[in-house]
Amino acid sequence: DFSTAAGRFVADSLGSVARLEVEMKSDRQRRAQEQAARAGKRSGGRRPFGYESDGLTINKPEAQALRAGYRGYLSGVPLAQIAMSWNAAGLHGAQARRSPGHVGEPSRWTGQSVRLVLSNPRNAGLRAYRGEIVAKAVWPALVSEETWRAAESRMRARRAAPRKLAKRLLSGIAI
Repeated sequence: DFSTAAGRFVADSLGSVARLEVEMKSDRQRRAQEQAARAGKRSGGRRPFGYESDGLTINKPEAQALRAGYRGYLSGVPLAQIAMSWNAAGLHGAQARRSPGHVGEPSRWTGQSVRLVLSNPRNAGLRAYRGEIVAKAVWPALVSEETWRAAESRMRARRAAPRKLAKRLLSGIAI
């Protein structure tokens, strides 16, 4: 009964206990994730491209496409072209589409989605936690660490490159 002081006190107390449990559970999960990362283990999530659903077994067609993607990207092939070749080969990422009329269909690759896959340290057998590489992974690498670092460095340099500023309002939009 929120109309009495005792009722408000009981509600506040129960709310505080519930909030305490949520925060404690969050801390336990965060510590478990960090511990798994530092041990080089996978701790859930989507099926990584290039691997089977266990995250350890290599999916040969996807792994070959991934290696070819790294080779192509490092030799100057645009990410969008790599995406087109993966789409043409019938390869799909782990996430299904959610757009109206296409819910549940496999997603098509884009240059951005290829960038995300190629920049993942997991492909080099490295385990990252919160953006920092913390261990060698327990799963097999799909590419060498040098290949991954070269691709990551190239992607980072492209993101840092200065962009041309439009000289006119709506330039490039109102065509």
